[in-house]
Amino acid sequence: MDFGKKHMGALGSGRWLRDDRHRRVHEVEQLDVRQMCRDGWLVPGTLVRIASGRLSREYRIERESIIVSEGQDIQEIALRWGSCRLGGERPAFVCPYCPHAVYLLYRRQGLWCCRRCARLRYESQLMPPLLRDIERANRLRRRLDPYSCLMLPLPERPAGMHGHTYQRLVTQIMALERELKSEVQAQGEAARGF
Repeated sequence: MDFGKKHMGALGSGRWLRDDRHRRVHEVEQLDVRQMCRDGWLVPGTLVRIASGRLSREYRIERESIIVSEGQDIQEIALRWGSCRLGGERPAFVCPYCPHAVYLLYRRQGLWCCRRCARLRYESQLMPPLLRDIERANRLRRRLDPYSCLMLPLPERPAGMHGHTYQRLVTQIMALERELKSEVQAQGEAARGF
């Protein structure tokens, strides 16, 4: 068989040398525009210095952008101000690499970008579908009672919760649990078949 250049790559070009493990959102540094607004940073002309590691990071705030500098590295991040229904304005970052307006930017390879451009995943995206559904059902149950889980009977309506909200949650929980029960039974039958 002829394995010409067309079929083989150079040393290190194969997947076996790459780190293809998905990075998770919580593993990287985040910049939250909502927190910056709560802390009063987003006033034009504000200069914030934060010491982190060897270099200090500096945030220079302008009306339409934030200039982040760390040593020789400088990055300008655009801000988009949207109006709120009851008055006022809400800020959002504009990702430097795509047109998406986002509240969080993540630092990857020394640059700030949105979750999609940074190729980050949420923990739940990497779970098997069955575990994701179990976690979703438990999360809905905890809205009714913080100590509830799948194997327990459904809790009664908490004080202060509207009746229609309770019924909606119960309907969602029961549908999810029926689906989970049939999935587990199907997996058990498939395992017995081998």
